[in-house]
Parts: sequence; C-alpha cells; structure tokens
Amino acid sequence: MNTSFSAIANVGGVSYSSANVNVLLSSVPLIFVRSISYDKKRDVKNNYALGAEPVSIGYGMVTYTDGTLEIAMDDWKRIIQGAPKGDPTLIPPFVIQVTWAPDATNIKTTTDTLLNCRFLQDGQDVKQGDTIHYKSYSFAYAGMNRI
Repeated sequence: MNTSFSAIANVGGVSYSSANVNVLLSSVPLIFVRSISYDKKRDVKNNYALGAEPVSIGYGMVTYTDGTLEIAMDDWKRIIQGAPKGDPTLIPPFVIQVTWAPDATNIKTTTDTLLNCRFLQDGQDVKQGDTIHYKSYSFAYAGMNRI
C-alpha cells in the first residue's frame, strides 16, 4: 500500500497544543477563544458488480457539520457591534481561519480556512461568581481549505 504521508518520530519534541492555535474571524483575531470544533465527512462507498466483493470505491458528497465556537462575551460584543442590526445571525457569509502557529521546535504552520460561515444563534450564559462569561455559539459552514 502506497501512501502519500510519512510518519516521522518527534521524540522529545513539542507537540501542537492549544497554546499554538490562533483563530481569526474575517481576518480579525479573536482573543478570548476557549475552543473551536468543526468536522467534514466524505461519503465513501464500495461499488459492486456481479459477485460478492466490491469492484471499486466511489467517492460522494462532502458534508460539513455545524461547528461550535466557544468565546468570551468580550469577543462576542465586538462581533455584535459589527453585525447588521446588532444580530450576528444576519452577518453575511464570512471565513474563520484556525492556525497552528510554529514555535522553535515545530516550524510547519497549518491553517484551516472555513468558508461561507454563518452564525446560527445569539445569546449569553451568565452564572453567579463568573469572572469571565464564555458561551458556545453554533455556526454553519460550507467548504474548507487547508494549507
């Protein structure tokens, strides 16, 4: 089996971690990001002819599940200020860039650019004793580039 990737041991090196991640929304850095989650799935099916075994593999649609962005009210307020009528769900489609920036031992930058993003909700959670207010916001997206 020939693959186009190779496994290289990073013994004693530094792994990518949350300390290396930067998130930009339409080229504007988000400072108070606690987490971001997004997935894509490709439909892959075996094709059959006469007989019991598959004769080929077919690649179908790519679907993008809704993502979540957990950010503090500080960043959400900046998003609201730039939104039409103060409603983030009315913002025209935008991009979210997630970059794993290099450090001294990890020199390869990786960036996922999520395309055609739209916020699906607005609101806030506040609890007694909070010193900062975080909330997860759902977003839809359609397309992703990785460099």
